[in-house]
Amino acid sequence: MFCGGLLLAIVGLFVGEPKNFHQDNITPLSLGAFAYLVLIGAVVGYTAYFWLLRHCDPAKVATYAYVNPIVAVLLGALFAHETVTLRTLVAAILIIGSVALIITVQQLFKPMPPITAAIETECAR
Repeated sequence: MFCGGLLLAIVGLFVGEPKNFHQDNITPLSLGAFAYLVLIGAVVGYTAYFWLLRHCDPAKVATYAYVNPIVAVLLGALFAHETVTLRTLVAAILIIGSVALIITVQQLFKPMPPITAAIETECAR
């Protein structure tokens, strides 16, 4: 992420972004949002993600990518007083429902262990 940010900053310099920067546009809300993204979004989020990869099924861990935008919308509504429209609510319900459906179907149709492994385990007893 650091390298990507650095690369974007360099490209921004070359395409003339500094002339569009106005220090007056920096508000306490924007600084708080930036600090949240750095501390919670990156440090805590990725630490939790890698911990989950070690302790949970990777297919379940991957569902975070679908739920994260919904959490972001809710946090934006709570802290930044952003408007949540009916369209946003319907999309959130569809996303969460789809993720729940995928996880449920995966649990129902888990592949059975090979019969030979079960026989070998039983014979070893």
